[in-house]
Amino acid sequence: MAEKIGTSFMAWINKLGGVLRRGAAVRFVRLQGGSIAVEAALIAPAFIFLVSIATERAAMMLSMRALDNAVDAAARNIRVGNPDVRSGSAAGFRQLICNNMPAFTKCNDNLVVQVVSSPQFGTLATALARANQTVATPTFNPGLPSSYVAVEATYTWDVITPSFFVLPARETFSTRTVFRNEPFDRNNIGAGS
Repeated sequence: MAEKIGTSFMAWINKLGGVLRRGAAVRFVRLQGGSIAVEAALIAPAFIFLVSIATERAAMMLSMRALDNAVDAAARNIRVGNPDVRSGSAAGFRQLICNNMPAFTKCNDNLVVQVVSSPQFGTLATALARANQTVATPTFNPGLPSSYVAVEATYTWDVITPSFFVLPARETFSTRTVFRNEPFDRNNIGAGS
């Protein structure tokens, strides 16, 4: 059996032709110098650093996309007049968004949600700017039927990869959706509105 394995290996090397000669393969296997180890030691930290940055950026992009989807799904509950959401609080609405975020995010600690409404579309930007000035107390005003609503969610990502002054220690990304509530039944919006 050992002869078959050795024979097939040598046959494979011979098939490579001019690319890899038998003598070169034998020298490579028997090589006992430390140049390969030194080269690997020099390259490995940079390679690991670049892979960790790429992995963290990929996780961050996944979280951005998940935040977009979670805000859209939660905002739909406001738009259609879901009484459970409309009668809730800012913390409850934030939890509704967090339930749709990936498990590796620190959603409850790093997510700020503002929900503002206005009877006219033109004054919605002013209402949202006013709400963002008081980030310490999140605003949750889902509005009345047919009113305009803006939902803004801001997530702060704590960068894990050691940056060596290449990346900031925290990245902030946000998503915003603006819509008009459907003309749902006002008597069915809950006690909190």
